Amino acid sequence: MKLAVIKETRPNEKRVALSPQIVKQLIAKGYEVIVEQGAGELSAFIDQDYETAGAQISNSKTSLFRDGDVFLKINSFSLLQPSRNAAGTGKSRSVLFFYGCDTKDIKGTKYGRFEFSGESSRI
Repeated sequence: MKLAVIKETRPNEKRVALSPQIVKQLIAKGYEVIVEQGAGELSAFIDQDYETAGAQISNSKTSLFRDGDVFLKINSFSLLQPSRNAAGTGKSRSVLFFYGCDTKDIKGTKYGRFEFSGESSRI
Protein backbone atom coordinates (compact mmCIF):
# COMPACT_ATOMS: atom_id res chain seq x y z
CA MET A 1 0.00 0.00 0.00
CA LYS A 2 1.34 3.41 -0.97
CA LEU A 3 0.78 6.28 1.45
CA ALA A 4 1.01 9.73 -0.11
CA VAL A 5 1.80 12.78 2.05
CA ILE A 6 0.26 15.92 0.56
CA LYS A 7 1.83 19.36 1.07
CA GLU A 8 -0.40 21.72 3.06
CA THR A 9 -1.65 24.81 1.21
CA ARG A 10 -3.67 26.53 3.93
CA PRO A 11 -2.14 29.93 4.85
CA ASN A 12 0.09 29.83 7.96
CA GLU A 13 -0.14 26.02 8.20
CA LYS A 14 3.22 24.67 9.34
CA ARG A 15 2.29 21.07 10.11
CA VAL A 16 2.83 18.02 7.95
CA ALA A 17 0.86 14.76 8.12
CA LEU A 18 3.90 12.51 8.74
CA SER A 19 7.34 13.17 10.16
CA PRO A 20 10.39 11.37 8.75
CA GLN A 21 10.55 9.28 11.95
CA ILE A 22 7.00 7.99 11.41
CA VAL A 23 7.75 7.41 7.72
CA LYS A 24 10.67 5.18 8.71
CA GLN A 25 8.43 3.17 11.06
CA LEU A 26 5.73 2.76 8.40
CA ILE A 27 8.26 1.60 5.82
CA ALA A 28 9.61 -0.94 8.32
CA LYS A 29 6.04 -2.30 8.54
CA GLY A 30 5.91 -2.76 4.76
CA TYR A 31 4.22 0.43 3.58
CA GLU A 32 5.54 2.53 0.72
CA VAL A 33 5.53 6.28 1.31
CA ILE A 34 5.51 9.06 -1.26
CA VAL A 35 5.98 12.62 -0.01
CA GLU A 36 5.13 15.68 -2.06
CA GLN A 37 8.23 17.79 -2.61
CA GLY A 38 8.56 20.43 0.14
CA ALA A 39 5.73 18.97 2.25
CA GLY A 40 7.74 19.12 5.47
CA GLU A 41 9.69 22.34 4.95
CA LEU A 42 7.58 24.50 7.26
CA SER A 43 7.86 21.80 9.93
CA ALA A 44 11.67 21.88 9.62
CA PHE A 45 11.84 18.58 7.69
CA ILE A 46 13.65 18.74 4.37
CA ASP A 47 13.05 16.34 1.49
CA GLN A 48 16.35 14.61 2.22
CA ASP A 49 15.07 13.71 5.72
CA TYR A 50 12.19 11.84 4.10
CA GLU A 51 14.47 10.19 1.54
CA THR A 52 16.81 9.05 4.33
CA ALA A 53 13.77 7.53 6.06
CA GLY A 54 13.01 5.61 2.85
CA ALA A 55 10.28 7.70 1.23
CA GLN A 56 10.08 8.68 -2.41
CA ILE A 57 9.81 12.40 -3.15
CA SER A 58 7.30 13.46 -5.82
CA ASN A 59 7.51 16.81 -7.56
CA SER A 60 4.25 16.22 -9.43
CA LYS A 61 0.80 16.32 -7.80
CA THR A 62 -0.57 14.39 -10.77
CA SER A 63 1.82 11.46 -10.24
CA LEU A 64 1.35 11.66 -6.45
CA PHE A 65 -2.41 11.23 -6.81
CA ARG A 66 -1.99 8.62 -9.54
CA ASP A 67 0.46 6.48 -7.58
CA GLY A 68 -0.87 6.84 -4.01
CA ASP A 69 -3.47 4.57 -2.45
CA VAL A 70 -4.06 6.54 0.76
CA PHE A 71 -3.59 10.32 0.97
CA LEU A 72 -2.45 11.90 4.24
CA LYS A 73 -3.04 15.58 4.96
CA ILE A 74 -3.66 17.89 7.92
CA ASN A 75 -6.34 20.09 6.36
CA SER A 76 -9.02 19.11 3.90
CA PHE A 77 -8.92 19.75 0.18
CA SER A 78 -11.43 19.24 -2.57
CA LEU A 79 -12.19 15.54 -2.83
CA LEU A 80 -12.46 16.09 -6.56
CA GLN A 81 -8.73 16.79 -6.77
CA PRO A 82 -7.41 13.27 -6.11
CA SER A 83 -10.17 11.56 -8.07
CA ARG A 84 -9.65 13.87 -11.06
CA ASN A 85 -5.89 13.20 -11.03
CA ALA A 86 -6.43 9.47 -10.54
CA ALA A 87 -9.09 9.09 -13.21
CA GLY A 88 -8.70 5.92 -15.20
CA THR A 89 -6.38 4.16 -12.75
CA GLY A 90 -9.11 1.82 -11.48
CA LYS A 91 -7.88 2.28 -7.90
CA SER A 92 -10.06 2.71 -4.84
CA ARG A 93 -8.85 5.75 -2.88
CA SER A 94 -8.83 6.90 0.74
CA VAL A 95 -8.12 10.38 2.06
CA LEU A 96 -7.13 10.87 5.71
CA PHE A 97 -7.27 14.30 7.35
CA PHE A 98 -5.52 14.92 10.66
CA TYR A 99 -6.35 17.95 12.75
CA GLY A 100 -6.24 19.21 16.28
CA CYS A 101 -9.22 20.52 18.16
CA ASP A 102 -9.82 22.28 21.44
CA THR A 103 -12.18 20.15 23.51
CA LYS A 104 -13.44 23.32 25.22
CA ASP A 105 -15.06 24.30 21.94
CA ILE A 106 -16.56 20.87 21.47
CA LYS A 107 -17.61 19.86 24.98
CA GLY A 108 -18.14 23.28 26.55
CA THR A 109 -15.79 22.49 29.42
CA LYS A 110 -13.75 25.15 31.14
CA TYR A 111 -10.59 23.03 30.79
CA GLY A 112 -9.62 23.00 27.14
CA ARG A 113 -6.92 20.67 25.89
CA PHE A 114 -5.45 19.86 22.54
CA GLU A 115 -6.51 16.51 21.09
CA PHE A 116 -5.55 14.66 17.96
CA SER A 117 -8.37 13.55 15.77
CA GLY A 118 -8.72 12.17 12.28
CA GLU A 119 -11.27 11.33 9.68
CA SER A 120 -11.28 9.20 6.59
CA SER A 121 -13.14 9.50 3.32
CA ARG A 122 -13.34 7.00 0.47
CA ILE A 123 -13.18 8.38 -3.05
